[in-house]
Amino acid sequence: MIIIKDYRKDPKNARLGFVDIEMPKIKMFFTDLNVCEKNGNRWVDWGSCPPLEENGEWRKRAGFTEKGLKTSFSEAVLNELSNFTDDL
Repeated sequence: MIIIKDYRKDPKNARLGFVDIEMPKIKMFFTDLNVCEKNGNRWVDWGSCPPLEENGEWRKRAGFTEKGLKTSFSEAVLNELSNFTDDL
């Protein structure tokens, strides 16, 4: 299931605007996804860089809706990364 949290129309080239979504089943959210259309085809993608907040900081583009999941996710990735490379 995907829940649309916000849509902001902002046409530029193939981009129609930006969408923020939440995926409750996996407890994640994604912000500022590009909604695009060209030659009759529509798609959604990450875009090239995250937009800035009003205070000049980068806006978070993805995250977890529950705090404990961030820790578990980080630990799992770091564990697998340590098995993949010695360059940490």
